Amino acid sequence: MARDGAVNPDLRTRDDGAESRSRKSSDVMTERVTMTPEQRPALEILAVSKEYPGGVRALDRVHLTVETGEFVAVVGASGCGKSTLIRLVAGLEVPTSGSIRALGLSPEQIRVQRGFGVVFQDPALFPWRTVRQNILLPAELARDRSTASRVDEWIGRVGLTGFENALPAQLSGGMRSRVAIARALVSRPPFLMMDEPFGALDELTRGAMQQELLGVWSAYGPTTLFITHSVAEALFLSDRVVVMSPRPGRVASVEDVPFPRPRDLHLRHSSAFTQLEERLLNLLGG
Repeated sequence: MARDGAVNPDLRTRDDGAESRSRKSSDVMTERVTMTPEQRPALEILAVSKEYPGGVRALDRVHLTVETGEFVAVVGASGCGKSTLIRLVAGLEVPTSGSIRALGLSPEQIRVQRGFGVVFQDPALFPWRTVRQNILLPAELARDRSTASRVDEWIGRVGLTGFENALPAQLSGGMRSRVAIARALVSRPPFLMMDEPFGALDELTRGAMQQELLGVWSAYGPTTLFITHSVAEALFLSDRVVVMSPRPGRVASVEDVPFPRPRDLHLRHSSAFTQLEERLLNLLGG
């Protein structure tokens, strides 16, 4: 990752962008983890199952690999285990069986080293802390001065300049989502985990936030797993879309997204986009 966090203007296509993002995302962990070529792909989910008390089986032998710097979206019906999957990958829960490796380490090891940026549907901002203070929180907890020095940079990246001292109650839903994204990315983690971060937003704000997410994501290209109910959102944002079966969740299909980057919202009106969207909806039974 470029240490100044500047956007690389050469991120123009999926292939070129993947190569550039691969170098940047790998560099993020050099201070914390020694990487070797054998540790790729960045994320390996191997025969992972999750069963909760009472016999509720959320996931059943899920297999998925994600390359360094890749943006992968996961779609599926409610209750298919999408959120469970992201919590397992982020080290917030443990699988019943199977294994997960991130940069060759367990999710718990990566989480301890602050290698995951996580954004949920609820931004979970502290109401008594300002925009700057909420974004600063990870740096405060880690006593990380280098991250603290980047807070104002990320306030600018997510379009909140002028709102640094505003409280969450003074912000719109989209602005609160921007704060959560900046807080997740300010420490430049190699992984970004997003669980329906725009699910509560209106359609216009959601589209704008998707465009903004691609802008800040391209700054250094963290390896990203993005959970959504929206096939259109998945296609617009990602390099690949994983279609999950109904519970217990299994990987029903993995579809490449052929559209080059950078993307804008006009892409959604193209015939190629609508045809692929219809095909994925059919896979989901919609």
